[in-house]
Amino acid sequence: MVTLEAPPAAPVIAPTSPLALALPSAWALIDLCSLNKDREFELDEFGRLVIMSGAGGASSERAFDFGGQLFIWMRAGGGGRGTTADGFFRLGSRMVRAPDAAWISPERARQIAPGDEGIWRICPDFVVEIVSPSDQLHRQQEKMEMWLSYGVRLGWLIDPFTSTAHIYRPG
Repeated sequence: MVTLEAPPAAPVIAPTSPLALALPSAWALIDLCSLNKDREFELDEFGRLVIMSGAGGASSERAFDFGGQLFIWMRAGGGGRGTTADGFFRLGSRMVRAPDAAWISPERARQIAPGDEGIWRICPDFVVEIVSPSDQLHRQQEKMEMWLSYGVRLGWLIDPFTSTAHIYRPG
């Protein structure tokens, strides 16, 4: 009889910055995400895959709450379309990002092709990013500036650890 023992678990090391790798195409990103639901992925401005650690239960719950509030507002008359962190947006020629929650105005939503289930080639009007334990605030602030540079009209960066909301608008 052969008994197999699992190897000892490797120590968990918190990354100090995201890991960036080349990816053959943006469409491979969706497949990668479906196979690795415990990680978050985006493409940077050079088209490199950025692998981030998952947000964790409490951070995911916060994003769910903001997404739910956004959904209620949208259905009550705001119109347009909304996404959660699983909704990808192509920004520029190579970057693909996914905010924790986003809203697209009815005017911009008309630019999304009917039946488009992939990566939307549009910038949302409103984004919410929530700082999680694995995030560095200055990197999240840089990300919000990036969103503005691509056309976001309003952004909220929520830091639940300091009970702070940073509001971003063009200009």
